[in-house]
Amino acid sequence: MRSCLPDAEKFQDWVCEEVLPAIHHTGGYIAAKEDESPAEIMARALKVADATLKRQAQRVQMLEGRVEVQQEHIRVLEPKAEYTDEVLQSPNTYTFTQMAKELDFRTVAHLTAYLKKKGIIFRQSGRWMTTADHSGKGYTKTRTVAFDHSDGRPDTTVYTVWTEPGRQFLHRICNTHKLEVAI
Repeated sequence: MRSCLPDAEKFQDWVCEEVLPAIHHTGGYIAAKEDESPAEIMARALKVADATLKRQAQRVQMLEGRVEVQQEHIRVLEPKAEYTDEVLQSPNTYTFTQMAKELDFRTVAHLTAYLKKKGIIFRQSGRWMTTADHSGKGYTKTRTVAFDHSDGRPDTTVYTVWTEPGRQFLHRICNTHKLEVAI
């Protein structure tokens, strides 16, 4: 506490010697006038306490209302969270053919061309992969399939499939495609 006013030192002494010790000792401070009786001081203290309790009760009531609203919000969101936990964590995967049909593309080629144009996928070594912006998000997985060549040699091939989060992503992206086609 600093001030250049002449009464500042008296005020500082009063605060430091009377007010703060009273607050520390009793938890509060009520300035008493010299002509006030102890009963009058007590009555004023009770009024202050009553007003404080009313404010606290209003705050508690307001917070209880917030809790009720939040509990209702949780009740509404709980089924959605369960859906997310169950469906988006599903091990199911979907081929490009399945996704093309589900998203109303005429052919797989139309779907892959659209996704390539949007910068979502690219083709490398005969396989579709997500671009850097979309890789690492769990949208795709790879499947390895064993097969025999026409001459009988065994071999394997790897291809990309869409996960449930990838399926949801494609639905969001391809809604704009449906709008573009309609226009």
